Amino acid sequence: MSTDLSNLLNALMAAGGREAIAGKEAGLKKLAESDAGMKVGQALGGDEDFKRAVERGDTEAVRKRLTALMKTKEGAQLAQSLSELMK
Repeated sequence: MSTDLSNLLNALMAAGGREAIAGKEAGLKKLAESDAGMKVGQALGGDEDFKRAVERGDTEAVRKRLTALMKTKEGAQLAQSLSELMK
């Protein structure tokens, strides 16, 4: 799994998302290692503003960046897969 995406997932879990993803770790890892997951992880990993927003808990900045990213082909694929996994 991409280190940047791993760090993002860890930050989300620390922020209270642990219960939401409990038991889904293997599926999340598979998504993160998919082509779409790797591309999204690389895009987010190179975005220093995004990293700082996650670190300081700026949910509005994170939401805006993720919303823009989900409009890309890879982002939309990852969002669809994640939605299915979280059902």
